[in-house]
Amino acid sequence: MIKLSVFKNIKENYFVKNIIKFSLFSGLILFCSHVFADGTDLLAGTDGDLIKTVTGTGKTYLYIAELIFASVSFIKTRNPTIFLGVLALSVGFNVMLKIAGV
Repeated sequence: MIKLSVFKNIKENYFVKNIIKFSLFSGLILFCSHVFADGTDLLAGTDGDLIKTVTGTGKTYLYIAELIFASVSFIKTRNPTIFLGVLALSVGFNVMLKIAGV
C-alpha cells in the first residue's frame, strides 16, 4: 500500500520530519541573511532628536493620548478616578526625565 503522507506515522518518520523542519529553517536563515546587522549604526546622531522629541512634542502627544483614553474610559465606566492616570503620567514622566538628566 502506498503512503499518501510523509507524516502519517510520527514514530517512523520522526527523523524525516526533523530533517524537513531543519532544512526549512536553514533555508529561511540563508534567505533572510541580508537583514542581519552589518556593523553600521543606523541610529547614530539621533540622541539630540530624541531628547527634543521627548521634552517637546512627544510629551504633548503623550498627554493628549492619555487624556483621550481616560475620557473614553470615563464614558464607559463613569468612574472619575480614571483621570488620576493623567496626573500620574504627567508627574511620573517629568520625574523620569529629571532622573535621566534631561
